[in-house]
Amino acid sequence: MVSVIIDPSIRSFLDAAQKKKLRKELRRMIISASRLDFDNKDLEVTFCLTNDQKIQKLNSTYRNKEQSTDVLAFAVNETTQFHPTILGDVIVSLETADRQRKQSLYDEIMFLAAHGFCHLLGYDHNTDHEETEMNQRAANLLIQAQGNGVILPA
Repeated sequence: MVSVIIDPSIRSFLDAAQKKKLRKELRRMIISASRLDFDNKDLEVTFCLTNDQKIQKLNSTYRNKEQSTDVLAFAVNETTQFHPTILGDVIVSLETADRQRKQSLYDEIMFLAAHGFCHLLGYDHNTDHEETEMNQRAANLLIQAQGNGVILPA
């Protein structure tokens, strides 16, 4: 199950067609990961699109950083061995995404969502090697998300 929550304060950043496309592509991304890593089991992930103020508060509370950021990922398996298919939450600041983008806002949102989702899958970027692996996985997830037809493992 994929949930997409859009904070009312940033609803105007995306039109109805973009919101529909976002939900579809995020579902495809999760299905792709399910096929590769979870024997096709249903995964639970929540994507929340919010503003700088709310993500800054989360960043402060959970990472002791007093500034806004573009994306945060909260993996369930980091805090509990609850259920292996409930992966966690990805929070994206649309305001930060809009400021830093070098492509369309939609593409930046998808890039950040894939990056955050990779963290839920256990990837990190503490070393150059880890970053390369994570970036490759995120790129594959994005290809599957944007495709049509059969979803292949990313």
